[in-house]
Amino acid sequence: MGSESQASVPSARRRSVMLFRRARTVLVAVGVFWLWMLFFSASAVASLFDRPFYAMMALYALGALTLISLLVAPVALSYLLMNRPPKPASSAARPSGPARLALLVEQLRSGVAARSIRPQRPAGPARPAGPVQPGAPARSGAPARPETGPRTHEPHRSVRSDLAPVIKMIPRRVKDSGSALGSRAAAKWRDLAS
Repeated sequence: MGSESQASVPSARRRSVMLFRRARTVLVAVGVFWLWMLFFSASAVASLFDRPFYAMMALYALGALTLISLLVAPVALSYLLMNRPPKPASSAARPSGPARLALLVEQLRSGVAARSIRPQRPAGPARPAGPVQPGAPARSGAPARPETGPRTHEPHRSVRSDLAPVIKMIPRRVKDSGSALGSRAAAKWRDLAS
């Protein structure tokens, strides 16, 4: 139950961000429509007065879109406010404006200086040839790794050993027909090769 609720948290957050973005887009569209209505719609409708039917249809469409925008704008605004993403806590501590620019320049300079000062690694094998003994000093330039004991050589695992539990679940009839099919295919390839 707990894993289900943890799995649903990112999807709920993604859905909230998606709703926030959609509401913001709808509010921008409504704002653009109202700006067009205030400044450019009168000239558009006036150009249609020589055809009364089209002028009447344009006035009807503008009236309907105005009412729809009046209904959609508060809904989009409420979605925008309800799904507002939380501000990260580190944003308050971050400098803004010229101080932030100066900090970025300083970080770039220190990064370039660190890269130029970093010593070159000697050319050689990446790992020691033998097993690493516990308590032995680590190579220079390599991070120290805690070892619990001497390393043992792990034998090469075959694909069949990885599939053993899966093969046990296959019914015997299917397994036998599969091996027979495999041996027949191998015999055919041998015949073709000779």
